[in-house]
Amino acid sequence: MKQNNGNVNLETRVYGLAEVVVRPKKMRQKTLGIISKASRMALPLIPGLEAGIQIKNKNIAHIKEIHCNIAELTCDSILFRITIYKVVKNIPVESIVAPIYVSLSKQEIKEKKVFDFRHLDIVAEGDFLVTFSNITTSGSCSIFFCVSPSLSTKHYRRRLWEENWIAEPAGMSISVLVDIEK
Repeated sequence: MKQNNGNVNLETRVYGLAEVVVRPKKMRQKTLGIISKASRMALPLIPGLEAGIQIKNKNIAHIKEIHCNIAELTCDSILFRITIYKVVKNIPVESIVAPIYVSLSKQEIKEKKVFDFRHLDIVAEGDFLVTFSNITTSGSCSIFFCVSPSLSTKHYRRRLWEENWIAEPAGMSISVLVDIEK
């Protein structure tokens, strides 16, 4: 056996390749979800409860912002979690991004109802569920979301320790600004 002392000899070969043209994906901006600002109806999100709406989506969507219309906060500040689930046959099956934790004061909630997630590069293929979970330890702290009074809309909810989701009439006022691939 001939030893080469760890040296590797390479030969030069030239290959002809056809031209490759790279074009950017064409995108269009769209708002999906419920935009209702009606505050005469509100859904309370008490500690330990997760609730949200299913966003109907037939394409690949790049999630840019999540908008929510909050009617009231019953304490000075709240810690909540935003989770985005992949939906298959109208059932949330798995989170498509790590949960996002947000702490806001009563004053910030009056001012901030848009959460910018451009930096996370979240991509959803098909329908997805956007939920909010109140994880504040105080049992007396609730956040109330505006809801669409339309009977054709619904929201999904569950206790954080439960597996099954319950669909109920009146959709939470949550919308998502997305870039849709054409």
